[in-house]
Parts: sequence; C-alpha cells; structure tokens
Amino acid sequence: MRNSLSRVWTVASKELLDFMRDWRTLVALVLIPLLIFPLFFIALPIFLQGEMSELDYYSLDLEIQIAEGDELPDQLIQPFLDNNLNYTVLNLDPELANLSVSGPDASRLRGGNPHVILRLQQTETNSSESWIYAILYDATSELSSEGNSRMRQIIFDWEQEIIGLTLADANLTKEEALDPIHWDGDSSKANVATSAQSAGFALSMFIPMIVAIWTATSAIQPSIDLTAGERERGTMEALLCTPANRVELLYGKWVAVGVVAGTSVLFQLAGLLFAVAFLIPSDIFGMPTLSIWSMASLLLSVLLFAVFVVAVELALGQ
Repeated sequence: MRNSLSRVWTVASKELLDFMRDWRTLVALVLIPLLIFPLFFIALPIFLQGEMSELDYYSLDLEIQIAEGDELPDQLIQPFLDNNLNYTVLNLDPELANLSVSGPDASRLRGGNPHVILRLQQTETNSSESWIYAILYDATSELSSEGNSRMRQIIFDWEQEIIGLTLADANLTKEEALDPIHWDGDSSKANVATSAQSAGFALSMFIPMIVAIWTATSAIQPSIDLTAGERERGTMEALLCTPANRVELLYGKWVAVGVVAGTSVLFQLAGLLFAVAFLIPSDIFGMPTLSIWSMASLLLSVLLFAVFVVAVELALGQ
C-alpha cells in the first residue's frame, strides 16, 4: 500500500513539475486569476464612464413633430439647448393611428437623420396642461439611444413641473397628493442584516456557479494534455514501462490535474474577494466575515468538486 501511494505521488509530482516548467502555465495559474477581477472592476467602470462622458458632448439632431394648431411649450426650448439638441419643428401627420407608429420616419432614423424624433399632441384633461407624446429612436445607434435618453429626462422634468403647477392650483403639495402613505424614517435601517451578511448571502448564490465554471475550464486543458497529449507526444509508452501500474498512473495524473484546477480556482476566488473588499464601496457591498470553519469548508468543497470534475474530464480525454 505504501509503495503504491509512493508511486502515485511520484507520478503526480512528475506531472506537476512538467506544468511548472512552462512559464505560461504559471501565468495562467497564478497571475491571470489574481488580476482578472480587479482589472475587470477597475477597467470596466472607467471605460463606461469615459463612453458616457464622450456622448454628453455630442450635438444631436432632434425633429419635433407637433399637431397642427399646437405650439411648442416654452418650458422645453431651454432644456433642448442645454442638452445640445438641435431641433427643428414640423407638423405631425394627422393620419397616424397613434404617435408610436414610426411609419416612413423609421428609414430616416436608421440613416441617422435625425437622431431622434419627438411627437407631441396636446389633449384636454383636468390638469393645468396635458400632452401625449412618443419618442422615436434607433436602439442600435449609440447617438440615437443617447438622444432618447436625453429626451426622456427632459420630458420627465417637464412632467414634474406640470404636476407641481396642477397641485398648486388645488392647494396640495406633491407629498400630500402622491405619497399619502409613506415610510417613517430611513427604510434602509429596517433591514437588520449587516452589509457583510448581505454580501455573504449574495456571494453564496454567486460563487457556486462560478466555481463550477472555473473548475471545468481550469481542468480541461491539463486533462487533455495528460491523456491524449501523452499519446501524441509518444511519452505514454515510456510511463507504461515504469514500475507503476495503470491504476497508479491514473491516480497520479488525477492528483496532478486536481491540484492544478483547485489552485487555479482558489486564486480566482482570491481575486474576486479582493475586488469585492477593496474596489467596491463598503456602503454598497460589504466584505463578508468568514470563520476558520467556513474557509475550510469552502476550500474542501472546491477541492472535492475539482477532483470530481477532473475525473470526468480525464475519462473524456482518454
């Protein structure tokens, strides 16, 4: 029994040494898992912020289609100018079934001329002012989508202004009319879970899935290399001539690939926890507190799952 375990460990040590001799393996095993999440959490927000800031400087072409007899509200003119919207006013087609039907305007929007279309029609209600509207845009165009975003904010601000005037005529405040039943105090303080506990719960739902994916992807390359790769290189015959029998060779390769896959997954988890702890504001996502038993359980579960996955992938690689 002792000799058998010794031969298994000898085979595993030989395979691990072969892995470690290749610097690319070390990069894939250590550096990439440790850096991928911090770089992802740093680079992606910076990139998205830069994209949004760049779009803010673009002057966009806005076409306003308004029903005949209606006039463009004065409250909209200055917001259009403030948001770099170069607008032109045209008469609305009276034959439209509703304002959301694009009709022949669809082809012009796809061509980028104009970037966005606002349709307006005044209606009669008990409000101090009432309109129906539609914003036509091309979701596959960044500039058109940016125009839609600017228009929605302008319409929202305009609507809030009209609501305020209507309530003022009725001698009501917005809180009295729109929020007659409201929360007393800070609603966030009603949750008794700490930010660390909330983070732990979220990670407990997220980590099993990514551990499964990481383990499968980390083990597949070495599993194929130690089976089909050995036969292609002609080194399998040399291994079969050693004192180790076939089962011991299999166990040795199993241990080697399990160590590689488990180590890679643990480094990736370390990178993820680093990103959560240091790159995400604590008021948004706190760092979960882990006991020694919890960390040991996590380590054991990762290693056991890696052993299972490696066994399947070694069998497929034969």
